[in-house]
Amino acid sequence: MAVGPTPPRSGSVRRVVARVAPAVVWAAVIFTLSAQPSLATPSALVVELLRRGGWPPEAYQYVDFGLRKTAHFTEYAILAVLIQHALGLAAGWSAERRLLVAWGLAALYAISDEFHQSFVPGRTPAATDVLIDACGALAGLLLCRVALRWWAGHRAPPALSHSQSR
Repeated sequence: MAVGPTPPRSGSVRRVVARVAPAVVWAAVIFTLSAQPSLATPSALVVELLRRGGWPPEAYQYVDFGLRKTAHFTEYAILAVLIQHALGLAAGWSAERRLLVAWGLAALYAISDEFHQSFVPGRTPAATDVLIDACGALAGLLLCRVALRWWAGHRAPPALSHSQSR
């Protein structure tokens, strides 16, 4: 009788997939967005919204630039939080270790993303984008940590059972 590793139970496989898949899917979304050729001018939607808002045409490219950098910041904030969620599978790791590893992995992905962009027509890698991405990842992780601590402190106390209320 051959003895080998026991196959994982279906419940544990579902648990792993539920924890890891969101980060993998979000990383794929980032990769797909990075594969899009860069637009040299602000998007038509941004121009139309600013025009309707009475903004001068000189402001269009600056607002578009700010929106693009905000998107970088936000997409990596989300990625880092999803990575940290996946790292919840690492039994025995402290919350601080998961936070640092999640931040490091998100920053490494940002570097690889900029490298990927060097092969996309009209896109160029930028160290400033890596910095923005890494700051977004850290901000997302810290915001998540603060929100979870707040939530834990503000949850309603458990209801008293019938025997305790007498």
